[in-house]
Amino acid sequence: MWRHLLQRMEAVVHPRLERQLVAGKSIHGIFCDSQCSGVDEGDVLCCIPFVHCAAPNLVAASPWGKQLLNALSSYSASGNGVRVEYSVESALTTAFCALLIHHSSSHLGNYLRWITIEEVDSATLRRQLGEEAYVRLQVITKLNESITHALCRDAAAAGLQVPIEAMERAHKICSSRCIDLPHSEQIFGGPAMVPLVDLVNHSEEEPNVVASVSARRLAMRALGGSRTFPQEHWGVLRDGHCPFYVVLRAARALEPGEELHYQYADQNDSCARDPLFWASRFHFCP
Repeated sequence: MWRHLLQRMEAVVHPRLERQLVAGKSIHGIFCDSQCSGVDEGDVLCCIPFVHCAAPNLVAASPWGKQLLNALSSYSASGNGVRVEYSVESALTTAFCALLIHHSSSHLGNYLRWITIEEVDSATLRRQLGEEAYVRLQVITKLNESITHALCRDAAAAGLQVPIEAMERAHKICSSRCIDLPHSEQIFGGPAMVPLVDLVNHSEEEPNVVASVSARRLAMRALGGSRTFPQEHWGVLRDGHCPFYVVLRAARALEPGEELHYQYADQNDSCARDPLFWASRFHFCP
């Protein structure tokens, strides 16, 4: 199903990638096919047209852009010694995704509805965090709910009706799956939700993939230098007209059966060492 959805977006995906359950965990990941000979370092793994991503600048250019830009701002909520902040960029991307989930038959809307939000169960989180941190997590969850209600209220004031269920789903997707892409500020204007890249799981190990934004001609050049990516699979990019693509490449050689992984947070950041940060944003503890 995921390949079908990406194909409809005119994305180019390496034929040696597969999606499967991660051993010992109740989540899915993207793997290098165990039956192949692996993927070379630097080879392109996928090219995603930037128009099928969600990010602040793309929100501004959408049919809902003017209403959302006028209605939304940054948000914060406090309670029991805990404070949650949500930037205007995050608010725009979240509300945009919620509108796509509820109203749109677009390819990205279909993809956002297909995504399974895989979360660790409450009992496991409670055991991993300890009682005090788990209580704080419950407070953070309530504060996040107040922000999603505020997003719905402000969107409705601008004439955009979004059910709370769609906004909550969009909030969970965006908080755990958006990534900062190097040198993409002018194109995306902030963190972006990128199809397929969002299916790559976090790892504390050095990432074995790297994501970037490239002009179409540079993406074509990268594909041309990818020894393991057959030319018959990238004709849609060769014949396409999208000016920019998010390109995911192998940071090193990938072994057969190896899972792709990415670092969603800087490991040198103090937040990255706080299990509560991971539980509240990514719904798991590393």
